[in-house]
Amino acid sequence: MEHWLTERYIFYTSRGRNGLFEGRIAHKPWPLQRGSWKAVQNDLFRANRFAEPSSVPHLLYSGGIDVTASRLIKLNKK
Repeated sequence: MEHWLTERYIFYTSRGRNGLFEGRIAHKPWPLQRGSWKAVQNDLFRANRFAEPSSVPHLLYSGGIDVTASRLIKLNKK
């Protein structure tokens, strides 16, 4: 499940007034590692009237991998 949630093979970028572009990427699966955090203050849940989570967050990160990107394709304005 972790790898499925982190795999992305399309990226998007904008070039100012020239619009939105899409690019395809190819890479090996991200080498995921456990992460941790220390929240000094987190008012996000209370500010939005959500219940505080009862469990510790499940955090992963990757130090990076080599990626091959295709040419950018301009997306049509609709």
